[in-house]
Amino acid sequence: MKDGEKRKARKLVYQAAQLVEEKTSLPFLTVFEGAVANAKPYWELRIEGAREAKKKTPHLPFSQLLGESIFDAYNKKGGAIQKKEAIQKKGEENKAFATFLNRR
Repeated sequence: MKDGEKRKARKLVYQAAQLVEEKTSLPFLTVFEGAVANAKPYWELRIEGAREAKKKTPHLPFSQLLGESIFDAYNKKGGAIQKKEAIQKKGEENKAFATFLNRR
């Protein structure tokens, strides 16, 4: 990051961490590790040329949006979990096809 942006990003992450700690009364790293584990998909899909439409977000500070996203992922809800479930569903659908291709 250039021109002091790293300092700004660090400040936003620390603010998000404080929000998460206030909501859960647990250490931030514990919540963050749980959120990453919950949001991590089981399947790895490689989709070329696919792009998602930009979603409009409410006009809230970035640190608050980040904190809420981490909190939602920790509680197994929100956009990250929905995306994970969609990837897992596509992986299950393509599992039979992948097995068929590997038989050659």
